[in-house]
Parts: sequence; C-alpha cells; structure tokens
Amino acid sequence: MTSHPAPSDRSGSGRGGPDRSGEGQDWNGWWLSPRAPARSWSVMRSDSPAGDLLIDAPNPWRVAASGALGAEIETTAVHPCGAVMRIRQSIDESWDVRITLGLPADADGPYTVEGPRWRFGTDTPVQVWAAGADGLILTDRADCGQGDRVQDGDVSAGGSRIVWRQILGDSSLDDDAVRPLGRTLILEPGAAVTALWRGVPVDSVARAVAMLPSWLPEELLVDPAVDQEVWLDTPDAGLLMDGRPSDQGVGPSDDGRLHDLQVRQARGTTRLMVGWAGSAREHGWQRAEEILAAADPRRITGAQSWILLQGTPVGAARSDHVVDLVAESLENRLARPGADFFTIVAGATLASQTGDADIWESVMEALDRLSVDAVGTLVAHALARSRAYLHDWRVPEPQLRPENPDSRAIADRSPDGVDPLVRAERAVLLHPGRSREPDPDALAVLWWLGSALPTPGLRPLLSRDGLASPSRSAWAVAISSFWPQWWQVQADWGADITRLRQRTTRRLLLDPGLTDETLALLLW
Repeated sequence: MTSHPAPSDRSGSGRGGPDRSGEGQDWNGWWLSPRAPARSWSVMRSDSPAGDLLIDAPNPWRVAASGALGAEIETTAVHPCGAVMRIRQSIDESWDVRITLGLPADADGPYTVEGPRWRFGTDTPVQVWAAGADGLILTDRADCGQGDRVQDGDVSAGGSRIVWRQILGDSSLDDDAVRPLGRTLILEPGAAVTALWRGVPVDSVARAVAMLPSWLPEELLVDPAVDQEVWLDTPDAGLLMDGRPSDQGVGPSDDGRLHDLQVRQARGTTRLMVGWAGSAREHGWQRAEEILAAADPRRITGAQSWILLQGTPVGAARSDHVVDLVAESLENRLARPGADFFTIVAGATLASQTGDADIWESVMEALDRLSVDAVGTLVAHALARSRAYLHDWRVPEPQLRPENPDSRAIADRSPDGVDPLVRAERAVLLHPGRSREPDPDALAVLWWLGSALPTPGLRPLLSRDGLASPSRSAWAVAISSFWPQWWQVQADWGADITRLRQRTTRRLLLDPGLTDETLALLLW
C-alpha cells in the first residue's frame, strides 16, 4: 500500500475533517475546486495511476464540503432543489469511486437534476463500454507516465492498464463524458441512487475483456454472410430488440442499420446495439453506383475517386467509363494546389493502371507537398512506391518541408508533439523490425481502432476533448493494413489484428453518418 500524507501535509489544516473554507485544496494529488467557471464546476480531479481523472457536474450544483482521511477522500455537493451528491474515492488494493445522489425526505420533489460527468485526461483515448447496468472502461496507463509505479498491495502495482468495472449504477456515454448515473435523474423525496466503479490494474486487454458478462456474445456486429444470428446465453433475462420481445437468438437483419437490444435482468437493464454489416467492398460497390448515377467530374472529390477505383468490380462493364470519369476529375483537382491524400492515392492508382506518365508526375509533385506531420502521408508514399515498380517511375523521398532546411529526415525526428497516429504510421512503415513484439508507438493503432471491447454504441473512444471522431478509427484501419504479419497481439488483446480491424470496419459501416472519406479509408 502506498503511503498517503495526512491532509495537514498539503493544506496546513492539521485536522482530518472536511474543509469548508470555500477555497480549492490539494490532498494526495486530488484537486478539489468549490469554485469554477459559470458553466460547470470540478468535483474531483486526480493525477492518478490511471492518468488525469475528472468528475464534475454543471451548474447549479455547488461544493459544500471536501475532505480527505488516509486513503479516502470525499466531496459533497448540493443542488438548489435540496439534492445532495457525495463522491467518495478510496485507494487500497483496488481504486473505488462511489457516487451517491439523494433528495431529503422532507423535500417537495420529485425533481429532475443533471448527473455527474466522468472524464479522462490521457492522450490515448479510453475505451468505454457503458451499457446501463453493466460497464467497463479501459485506460492505457503507460500513456499516463505511470508504468513504473510498481508496489505490492497497491493499485499502482503491476499491469500496464487500468480497467474500471461498474459494480452499481446505470451508465451511459454521451458526447463528452461517461455518465455513471445517466445524463439526467428523477429524484424522489427520501430516495437515493448510487454508482460504484472499481479500478484495478491488468496486464493485458484480454484480462479486461474477461470481466465482461459471461452471457455477452463475442461479436455484436456481424457479417450476415457468416453469422445468421447473434446469440445471448441469457435464459433468465428478458430481451427486447427495438422495443419488441425477442428470443435469445437475435437476427438476422439486412437493413443496414444498428438495432437497440435491451437485456433485462434483476440487476437492471443492459443496453446494447447489434447489427449486420457486409464487407467494405460491398459498401464500396453500392456507393460507387450512387456516385456514377450523379456523376459530374467537376464535383467528384478525391475520396469519391478512390471509391470509384476500389469499389467498381474488376472487369465490370462500366470500368472504362469509370477510368475516364476519374481521369477527368483528377486532372481538374491536380491542376490546383493543395491536392489531398485521397486525390493523390487515386491519381497514383489511375496513372499506374493506364500508364499515364503525365498524371503520375502531377501526383508526385502533389505528394512531395504533403506535410510529413499529417496522418496518411507515409501511407501515400507506400502506395506510390508499390505502383511505381510497375513502370520504373520515380517517387520522392518523404522529407521534412523545405522551409525547415536544418531539420532531419522524419525517421530521425523526435516524436514529441506528433499525432500518435502519425507516430504509429512511422513505426509500422519505417521501423517494423523482426521482433514479434510490436513497436510501442505502433500499438496506438490498436487503441484507435476502438474494438478492444464490444460497443453498445457507435463511438466507444473517449479522449480528453470528448468522443473521438470516427475518422480516427478509419485511419487506424488503413494504417493497420500494413501491420507486419510477425507482430503478434492476440495474447495481449484477445484477438488478432484481422479481427480487431473487422470489428472496427463493421461499426463504422453501420454508422448512419458514414462519410465518403471514412468509407474510402475502409477500402484500403
């Protein structure tokens, strides 16, 4: 057990009771702020073994008391309606977070109040499975600079990750935070609701996945050509799919959308999403037909050009028409400065197929102007090199921008401040090595895939700025297509790279907001 200084070591109080001074105090690295900007206030913040953690709630909640004693710390907040919220955190062999909200028995109520938010300040996003009565949150502790804190009997010890398991509560995930008790709560006089989460270190993602309910199927989003139904081993639970009673075997559905599935048990309702998605290639064919139906070469984007080239079956009757259409579109786009990634890879592919050296030179000029700090630049170079071998064409070396003449080649650059997906791209394409262990930077690809845990929703990745964009996961799919076959991750992640990529691809394909850019990346 790590020793914790008494409150007097930090606050100068000399007493272990609650501090009611109205000013922020700091105990054991926990930051308590009774005062905050007009829109929200911070309840608890920690530079912890799992990184920066923040639990807060918006106005009109206000902190009434804060105190720490030994390994426990508690903050009490009040609402104008009389509701009281207590947040208690204790660090021992596990790390417990308990949040209780209640309304006094003599209150007029019922009242509706907004529940607390739980956020994380790590650079690597946390993977969230907040599904109502069940929940897990997986944090990459190595990213928090806490990997060397190893002491027996303490939550700081062992394991490169922290997994949070929901014991009590009704959790959900909204646009910027985990909601341990939901976004809003209706409180009755004399009643209280409680959320309890327990954090423990784990040495693999597979250990965290083993904490999921035993009845949960391995895949919730499946390929209808392979799996005709999703089976839930829940004989004692009530199942509702899209609000209608269902058997344990759910599906199939070919409507191309996600379906709400409720698993009602004594502990509460677990809310999931199930869906059936074909391959990215099938989606690409469908989208290519839609683009062709309204084809105007002046309006076709680079991503749409890539979809047309990748999504039109080889030998199709329209193949010549597609080539002519894409060629005209690319000539227009390459004639203007600032060609994007998709225009460049589509142009390199088209030039290689047709043997057009003029288009190739225009593409290489645009490729040479891509920023080396932008995700996809090395992927574009890799594709160009593979196409150039067919015709013995030149490909520029990926260097830093000419305006930085004193800088070194990207292979020698410090990774500080560089997009983690760019670092992963460099690790996969420049430094694959022969070790069976992936480069630590390359592992960022696996995190950004967001498929370690089954997802009850479309966006399971929560970063310090809110839910991660689907395009980040799509880039991870594209970059991981270059994953060296000798890099083994199944023992750690409980699935191989192919399955992890498939899970992400299905989730993104079932998103009703799927963009051409995301689909284009999934066709890689």
